[in-house]
Amino acid sequence: MITVWCDCKGITHCEVLPRYIALTVHLYCQRLHRTTTEVAGKGPNYVTIQFLHDPARTLIMRVTRQKLPDFGWGVLTSPRYRPGLAPKDYELIPTLSNALQGKACVDEDDLNCWSSNFFQSMPVQYYAEYIEALPADWQRVTVRDGNLLIS
Repeated sequence: MITVWCDCKGITHCEVLPRYIALTVHLYCQRLHRTTTEVAGKGPNYVTIQFLHDPARTLIMRVTRQKLPDFGWGVLTSPRYRPGLAPKDYELIPTLSNALQGKACVDEDDLNCWSSNFFQSMPVQYYAEYIEALPADWQRVTVRDGNLLIS
């Protein structure tokens, strides 16, 4: 499993989960902490950070909502996957899969390096368009009686 954090300028952090290791709440929080360290080193343009969180894993989402304010980050939760509102990362998965065809990584460090280079090689505009489209996508979602309605 790979976790990727990005902003409008590209990838801020990319990390491959070691083989046979499950993504636990504790491990996820460690990764968040490493990400905050990297983002903090990027300078004053990162004063206000809104973290878009995928709600697929309920326990991780709950802990994340508690942890991120400690970093001074706001938390935005995207709707669960819905056709027509698929995040850009759903488009990126097949691209990543195709790029991995025939690739043999020597070890996890090699895979981490290759993955980081892959995501860094994506045009900056790819990430900017994704993030800038989010508000318009969210305006199409209405919550009524706990259900998401997409217009």
